Amino acid sequence: FGDRVVFRGNMRGAAKGLLQSFEETMEKYGLNERIRLFLMEDPAAPEENKPVFVALPKEAEPRESGVGGSISSFVFLLVSAFTTLGYGIGSFGFTPQFLKDLADGK
Repeated sequence: FGDRVVFRGNMRGAAKGLLQSFEETMEKYGLNERIRLFLMEDPAAPEENKPVFVALPKEAEPRESGVGGSISSFVFLLVSAFTTLGYGIGSFGFTPQFLKDLADGK
């Protein structure tokens, strides 16, 4: 992201109002088609809690994953659920007392 721009300054007003005002101005000048604007806390000085604007080109947006990405996400979800269930049963279900009760036929 070498082509990002961070706007720091003494911004007055509510954060939501600032973002809306900047977006309206960008739309007025036709910049909203090329630039994506983010309002966030200043990463260089988080203790001051001052807002900054980060401007990124529209090309920097993440691409859609498509069908293949959705299928792989679902498969990874199932694998994670199976692994978590197995760990839970192994850690909490098959205790020595449970196995003893199972052997005794209870």
